This record gives sequence, structure tokens and C-alpha cells, in this order.
Amino acid sequence: MKQILYSLALLAFYSFSYSQSDLIKTLNTENNYLENSGLYWQSQDPNSADPSFATNDSEMSVSISSNIATTFTIATPLCINGGVFVTANTGTVSVTGYTWTVMPAGGTIASPNASNTSLSFSGSGTYSVMLSVVSGTDSGSFTNTVQVTSTSIVVTTTASPPVICQPGTTNLSAWANNGGASFTWQPGGATTSNITGNSTMVGLNTYTVTVSTGTCIAMQTATYTVDDCTDIFGEEKNQFSFKVFPNPVHDKLFIDVNQPFANVNIEVIDALGKLVLKENHIGETKVSINVTHLPKGIYSLKVGSGEEVRLTRFVKE
Repeated sequence: MKQILYSLALLAFYSFSYSQSDLIKTLNTENNYLENSGLYWQSQDPNSADPSFATNDSEMSVSISSNIATTFTIATPLCINGGVFVTANTGTVSVTGYTWTVMPAGGTIASPNASNTSLSFSGSGTYSVMLSVVSGTDSGSFTNTVQVTSTSIVVTTTASPPVICQPGTTNLSAWANNGGASFTWQPGGATTSNITGNSTMVGLNTYTVTVSTGTCIAMQTATYTVDDCTDIFGEEKNQFSFKVFPNPVHDKLFIDVNQPFANVNIEVIDALGKLVLKENHIGETKVSINVTHLPKGIYSLKVGSGEEVRLTRFVKE
């Protein structure tokens, strides 16, 4: 059988275009295009009948690489050594890598590979802060400029008490070494130097305060911990358990035992592991202990009857 050789010839350049709105829409959904091109087969044997024919359109996949729209803002001008917090904004794109850099030298980045970080500057002048992000094969970058003044400011914050139980509150305070400073807290937007922290979220809670001297600004955080202060071992039906109140406590701490036991032992242990109070109660379901003499702080309360022992915590104010 006579062999017929064929070559594939693209008779015309294939081109396509999209409007800007179509391009953006496609990138936001699939980041990929599928298009068809017409191809024509032609015989290379001059003595044979021309078996030329047009194929079915073949699928062409065109991948488009896009840049990630990236932004962030910086409050300016900053006080020297004052510090500022910045957060990357990449819209709905899921970013897998962040890199923060500062030029020239003199800026300190607390978390250079996180989506948000604090910045501080040891010298006055103009600095460029750059954020680079990546997501798969896509990337993006953004640069912002910050002006740092020669005015120095030190912002101090406290949380009193630093650990609270649910329900409970703590007092957050901020002050600056420069007189006449104004304060703005986030979350909440309070503009006083003292605010109240709640116990809604168990664990570490963080507030940010922005301090302005009129010529420059600085930022600082205040943190406190919320403990649910429940029985660490839980409460099971028909087993020994108890509840304590009030918590935090000023003078008398009340203990409710779920059922009368012949002998109930109570121990209070301070944060260093030292036994500071011990009492024994017989056949009681409601017990009170006087903690007036204890210093402020967090204490462990151990309540037991026979081999049953339960442990919880309370805060002495």
C-alpha cells in the first residue's frame, strides 16, 4: 500500500481577543481560556489524488498569568520609636506568602512574613515600606511611604487584672510620656485613656491604642487573658463536682457542692504552687472561705471528697 505522508499546515494565523471586562471576569473565575482553531491537512505526494480535508476544530488552552492587587495603609507621620501596625489587603485572593521590607535601613519589622505586622523606626526621615505577596504562580507588590519625625514618644499599656474569668471585665489603661496626647482604641473606637475589656472570648485578647501628640502618632497593644474558670475535669452526673462564685472575688468565696459528702477538703494554691489556705468541712453542700488576706492574683482551688478531687481557678481582686 502506497504510503501517503501528510503534514499539518496552519493556513492562517489564529488570533482572538477579549474586552477588558471579559478578561477580568474570566481571570476572577478560572484564570484560563479555552478556544478553538481550524486546521487543514494536505498531502505531500504530488502523484496522489489530493486528499486534503479540514479537521474538526482542535481545542487550544491559553493560560493567563495575573498580578494580585495588593495594598496597605500606614498612619503618618510617625514618632521615632513609636511603632505602627500594618495589614495586607489582597481582596478575596487567598495568598500563600507575604514578605515585608523597609528601605533604607533603620526600620524594624516584627513579623516580616505575616499578613500583618508592627513596624518601628530608630531614626527620623522618609522610609519606603514594600509588601510582596504570592499565590501559586501569581504575585503582587505594593509600596507605601512613611515619614518619621524626630519626636520621641513612649506609650505604656496595662491590663488590670491581666487574667479574668467569665463573666468578668478588666481595666485597660494607656499613657504616653508626652503631655496632651490623645488616644483611640481598637476595636471599639473609644477615645479615652482607660477602657473596659470584656470576657466574651476565652483566651488571649488584644486591643490596639493609637496615641497622637499633635505632631506625630504611635501605636501600642494591651493584652489580657480570659479563662472560663470552670471545673477543669468537667462535671459528670452522679459524680462529685462543685461550682464557685463570685469570680473574681474580693473577700468571701462560695463553693456549692453537688451533693452532701461526709468530708470535703478545700485547698487554695497560689501561682507559685504554694499552699496558702486549707479547710475541712463535714456534711455540707454550701461552703464559704475567707480570702480577704490573699494578695491579688490567680489561684487554684482544689476541692475533694475521699478519692474524688476536682480543680478549678479563681481570681482574687
